[in-house]
This record gives sequence, structure tokens and C-alpha cells, in this order.
Amino acid sequence: STGVDDIFSDKIDYACNNFEDVVRLNDQMLKIAQKYSIFEGTASAIQFLNNFLVNLPELNEEANTITQLIGKLKQKTNEVNEIENKRGEEWELKFKEAEIKKRGDVGLVLKKMEME
Repeated sequence: STGVDDIFSDKIDYACNNFEDVVRLNDQMLKIAQKYSIFEGTASAIQFLNNFLVNLPELNEEANTITQLIGKLKQKTNEVNEIENKRGEEWELKFKEAEIKKRGDVGLVLKKMEME
């Protein structure tokens, strides 16, 4: 028996060594045929596809809402990053002030800060 690629990923066992295997494969293939009958152009296939068409405007609206929410999230993230950067700068200044007080030589530290 030759191997068959399972292009539909339905995990079909195509091996047929006896009559029971043929019956089993027939049952499995029937399920696949039903599954892919929507590609035929029958009334049921057209109805199935129309259900998707009816839902497209709503799906588009939901996709736009998600896109807007992502934009707002990015904006909030930028705002938080700006706040964190300012906090970092404030801590750096407080640290330098503490160093000045610790050393007691304000003029020397200020000159050093200007050089940086």
C-alpha cells in the first residue's frame, strides 16, 4: 500500500489490508466528504457561505474596535513610559543632591555635574 498525504489534516488512516479496513476508511472518507461539501455550490453550501457574508460587517466593526483599543493601549504605554522616565530623572537628581550634601563641597560637585 502506498502512503497518502493527509492534506486536510483529518488524521485519516489510509491503510487497507482487509475488508474491515475498507469499511473503516469509507466511514472516515464520508465524514471528510460532508465536511468539504461546502465547496460544491449546492444550496447548503451557498447558505453556509452567506452566513459568513452576513457576519462580515459585524466582524469588520469588531476588528476596527480592536484596532482602536490597541491604539489607546499604545498611547497609555507611551504615557506611562514618559512618567517613568521623569521619575528616573527625579531620582537621579535626588541622588546627586544627596551626594552633594554627603561631600559638603557644593561648588566642586556642581562643576563636575556641568562637565557631564
